[in-house]
Amino acid sequence: ELHIFERDIAKIRVGDEVAISPMNDDQRVITGKVDHVGDVVDAESRTAEVRVIGDTTKASLRPGESVVAR
Repeated sequence: ELHIFERDIAKIRVGDEVAISPMNDDQRVITGKVDHVGDVVDAESRTAEVRVIGDTTKASLRPGESVVAR
């Protein structure tokens, strides 16, 4: 689950391919596809939830870990 800034939500569609890397290790890449784009923007953070389904068998992420998604 990713939290995407409000200004970027219009660019994201279900089925889009995503490459996710931890902020501290850009060599570790997890690929996946957008499964869900939330329609509610959090008033405080100005973000919406985006769910990505990917192969996490090669690289694991910790809950709450900051990542870069492309």
